[in-house]
Amino acid sequence: DFQGNSVIDFSNSIFENDVNFRGSKFKTLNFNKTIFKGKTEFNYSTFSNDCDFSNTYFHSSSDFDLAKFNGNVNFSSSHFFSSANFKSNSNSDKSSKFQGEVNFSNVKFHGIINFSNRTFNNKTNFSGCIFENAPEFHNCTFHQNTKFPEYRNFKDTKSEDASRAYRTLSLAMAHFKARREEAMFYALEQKSLRKNLVFFDKVFSYCYDISSNYGQSLGNVFFSMFILFILFLTIYGMWFSPNININSSVDYEIIRESFVYTIQQIVKPFNVWIANNHSSNSNVHYVLFLKIVSTIQSLLFLIFITLLVFTIRWKFKRE
Repeated sequence: DFQGNSVIDFSNSIFENDVNFRGSKFKTLNFNKTIFKGKTEFNYSTFSNDCDFSNTYFHSSSDFDLAKFNGNVNFSSSHFFSSANFKSNSNSDKSSKFQGEVNFSNVKFHGIINFSNRTFNNKTNFSGCIFENAPEFHNCTFHQNTKFPEYRNFKDTKSEDASRAYRTLSLAMAHFKARREEAMFYALEQKSLRKNLVFFDKVFSYCYDISSNYGQSLGNVFFSMFILFILFLTIYGMWFSPNININSSVDYEIIRESFVYTIQQIVKPFNVWIANNHSSNSNVHYVLFLKIVSTIQSLLFLIFITLLVFTIRWKFKRE
């Protein structure tokens, strides 16, 4: 019991062996720039005031299970090289609540991380964190002022429980109408589910991911449509050209005709199958191959236009 001391300062310390503070009671605690080489146990401990674990290295497992945090909590820029456990038994339990501000900014979680059943009553910051494993926040209650890192900082989409972990966070963000974070965790969930899909569903999932990052990126959709447009423009240019020779001069009439034809397959999809509808294009031979290529282009652009509409709706959705 360290309650008799107003400030406990272990800053810049190195603990070579396992450390057991299980059930301890602290007032103000400072472990800034400390190195724990063995297992660390703070489960069932009580932190009455602020505690500072910033820039701290946990080389083995660390356990804060059922610890009570009554003041501000600072783990910023720390490293957890093994599992980190902050879970509680129930979020209605008094020991489940982080009463003060919680700062885990720029923390690197290399192992499994579990915050299940915790309640965050104040500002919470996970910005800049790197999660090598999908973080578990099941049955948590978040404060409205909660920040999470960017999409690329969540490295795990392969583990068995990853999809459930991200679904939990997506639903939690939907509760606050935090659309950007909701979309991010939805995308991570879909990417995690992909390994269990049948072949065709997996193909569509990959396409949705590449084209729009599961509805997160308008830029990806526009870029994909641009690449497709250039691809089909080139195919039609080669088809309409009487001869293909690298030394030939540029035929701007063929480029114009190919450009117009490519546009037509977008604004009038499948129109190529309508008889006597292309009399103005005297140089175009509507053989079966060209019709099939034109149909593929129309289908692809319809898909991407649909994705574009969904992405815009998702990005600017308001309720």
